[in-house]
Amino acid sequence: WFKLGARPEGHEACARACFAAGGPVGIATSDGRVFLALPDKRDPSAFQSLKERPGEKVRVEGEVRMRDGLSGVVVSRAEFS
Repeated sequence: WFKLGARPEGHEACARACFAAGGPVGIATSDGRVFLALPDKRDPSAFQSLKERPGEKVRVEGEVRMRDGLSGVVVSRAEFS
């Protein structure tokens, strides 16, 4: 996304390849904000589900963290619609 500006829609295979190479997972909100998704160390399964389903609409719950201008969310739940 940073490199080419492409969103996952139509680029799911590219997103999966980036994730497999250790690239970060981002969550784009309907109001244009982007959050860095972070795994919950107690149960990373919700975070992992984001990596398996790029481009799908998802409702995420978790602790929002902000540091030095970067917004992230520790993903505790991911519900796909």
